[in-house]
Amino acid sequence: MLPGSDSRYVRVEISFETSATLLGKEGQNIGTYEVFERIPGQLYGEGRGIILFGDGSSAIWNGHGVGRGTEDGGIAFAAAVSFQTDAADLARLNEVLAPRRAPRPRRRARALDPARLDRGEPLAPGPGYRSRVSAGC
Repeated sequence: MLPGSDSRYVRVEISFETSATLLGKEGQNIGTYEVFERIPGQLYGEGRGIILFGDGSSAIWNGHGVGRGTEDGGIAFAAAVSFQTDAADLARLNEVLAPRRAPRPRRRARALDPARLDRGEPLAPGPGYRSRVSAGC
């Protein structure tokens, strides 16, 4: 956890390393993102990282988005990601903004009740939350 600019909200920095496939190329994705609660029940995040490929090429990425807590304690985000690369086979990524949408909730979630946070229960989106799943890059 990191100190935020507003003491009412928590800011978390998460670093990760995962495998990734980008335009059919497999590689290692290394990145860091920060998440904080922008308004009650809504999370905002910004991240950056690099995907390293076996042929020596790479793609730098930057992204930002909004999300919500899931009932299982995770986080679901809708985000936009941009890439920068000098690899010829990935060059078209330099001209796109790739969307990533949060998975659709399985059932309607309850509105956020601050008392639930005091009891350690996970965040949930408010009434009327809608989302669609789309294929990523």
